[in-house]
Amino acid sequence: LDIKLIGIGSRPTSGLLRSDYTCVKDVASEVDIGDYASELLGLIHKHCPDFVLPVGARSVIALDLIRSEIPETMSLLPASDALHTCLDKASVLRVAKQIGIGTPADYTEYIDSVSRKERTEKALWDLEFPVFLKTSYEGGPKIRERIDRHDEFWPTYDRLKQKIADGMLLVQEYVGGDPATYGYGFLFLGGEPVLAFGQQELRSIPRSGGSGTRVRALQNHELKLASEQLLSEIGYEGIALVEYKKRSDGSFALMEVLVSQVVV
Repeated sequence: LDIKLIGIGSRPTSGLLRSDYTCVKDVASEVDIGDYASELLGLIHKHCPDFVLPVGARSVIALDLIRSEIPETMSLLPASDALHTCLDKASVLRVAKQIGIGTPADYTEYIDSVSRKERTEKALWDLEFPVFLKTSYEGGPKIRERIDRHDEFWPTYDRLKQKIADGMLLVQEYVGGDPATYGYGFLFLGGEPVLAFGQQELRSIPRSGGSGTRVRALQNHELKLASEQLLSEIGYEGIALVEYKKRSDGSFALMEVLVSQVVV
């Protein structure tokens, strides 16, 4: 392809800036999302790209903040309300459940309702261990942890909760069984899917919830239809990857929608 790739990283050591594919390399500091968006806008004015493809949730959030200040044809993002639905795992799971897509058992509301005085192991009897804790909102610190025993729950929950400046800590069924992650990536244009690819992620860095480093092509008609239905229901436009985990009984549970993620 006769194109020039401009790589923008959050630090000089960013993986994108160490890639041989980028012809021009520059840095936008990512400490504060507002400052990051301002720096990104400055670099767009400096390099004048034909198209900006964000990779990762924070880049998508930053581009959404400055979308009114760049040409509409320079990026491909869904409407802000659809985007923020996808960035909030709880919202995505709520939409999925409403249209009949399998989701992990969720204990978040129950745990939030338990008062300090009621924080005993007995209060956890309705939870089926192991459980999995993770942040609901994308774009912040990646917090996720498996809890295997009742006596570990409250100390771990409080420790993780303190790391979240704002937002929700989800308490969910731990979906065991197959260690791989399954996903369908789509390109939606004009409200219609024009491209779809399936993948089975066999390995990632870091091992838990990282970027895929070994993937296998996947064809699963059921997952493809469910993923397409979910993105259509949200009103998505652009590139997204819908991810699932597979239970021991063979059923799938939706994990999240990754915005502006390309299937490898």
